[in-house]
Amino acid sequence: MLDFSLRLALSAGIAAVLGGAVLAFGHHERDVGRSEVRAQVMRETSRRQDVVIQRQSSVLAINQAQAVKAKEVETDVQNKLAAVSADRDRARTAVAGLRDELDRVRADALSGVSTHSQLVAQVSAATNSLSECSGRYTAVAGERDELAVQVAGLLPLLPAQ
Repeated sequence: MLDFSLRLALSAGIAAVLGGAVLAFGHHERDVGRSEVRAQVMRETSRRQDVVIQRQSSVLAINQAQAVKAKEVETDVQNKLAAVSADRDRARTAVAGLRDELDRVRADALSGVSTHSQLVAQVSAATNSLSECSGRYTAVAGERDELAVQVAGLLPLLPAQ
């Protein structure tokens, strides 16, 4: 009988040790599973952060490209407006010169220096020149207005990428 109780006690001890080992192995597996889940969460978080950083860099590059393009358009517009302004100033100078010439012709006519036919020819030439200059001035002003409209239309068309 002693043999039987010793065997029973020994079997119970072995069962307890095996049960403890199984329990410890279960805890170990659970800890390994948690570590794997944590590692997977960390990888996913890192991947998402990389995507966010990449998209922010892309947006920054697009914004910089748009700023450069806007600056180029602004420079081009300023150059065209400067050219139109210079044309306008030249036209004004030409008109002033023609007016001075017309005043001189009128003064000569009033002083009796020119004959009547010469006076008529000079007045006609000065009037034609003044008309031509006025037409050029009007054309320059129209071109300036057209450029202003084009600029106003181009600015909203800048790409909004």
